Amino acid sequence: MESQVFDAEKFAKIYNLMNGTPFDAERDNARGKAEALASAAGLTFEEAVQVACGVECKDMNVSAATHNPFEGFADWMEAQEPGYKARAAEEYRRKQEADMKERSELIDRYGSVEAVFEPCEKEVLLKESCKHLANIDEEYGYVSNLDGWDIASKYEDLPESVRSAVSHAYKVPSSVEGCWDELLYWSRKYHERTLFERDYEHELEVIARTIVLDDLILTLPANCPEDVFARLARFEDLL
Repeated sequence: MESQVFDAEKFAKIYNLMNGTPFDAERDNARGKAEALASAAGLTFEEAVQVACGVECKDMNVSAATHNPFEGFADWMEAQEPGYKARAAEEYRRKQEADMKERSELIDRYGSVEAVFEPCEKEVLLKESCKHLANIDEEYGYVSNLDGWDIASKYEDLPESVRSAVSHAYKVPSSVEGCWDELLYWSRKYHERTLFERDYEHELEVIARTIVLDDLILTLPANCPEDVFARLARFEDLL
């Protein structure tokens, strides 16, 4: 079968999603799509990463850039699609303007940047419920793990003790739609805070709560059309 032309821009977007998502299922789904895209072009996954990152690859005239893996990518894309740089610059400008506008709206709503990061009632309850499981980093004073489970742990390895703690912090939704609504709540919180702090991550107890919600979305019975739509929305979110 004849190989297709490699769509480096599409691959880069999927690759960034794969590395940026906190959800294992979403990461695995993105990895599968990236591998399929690379295979269709006659490349291994590793070769495709090199091309998309602007590193020299077999039969490809792309300059190496060890200090910045994406250096050279824009030039390569411009050669493939004249006008790419201008389109990317305009897209970036619009994104910056939209982010600036949203930051201003959030400050108006919350009153200050600090208030955006102020723990909400749910976060306070989750932290209190997990207090007996929290191990505090002696040097920096943050919660390094919950009963041995930390930011680098697999989601499926969430201890039952932590699962129980976050489930009893406050009432767990009894419907698929309710779980999806709460998951969207945490997604909005994450989005709002990353507008001001790019490297922001939810606290461990919040991540644990979202894992519980995700599991329920997939396992609770869908008793009404709203539940079905909510489950479909979650599946679409993973694509």
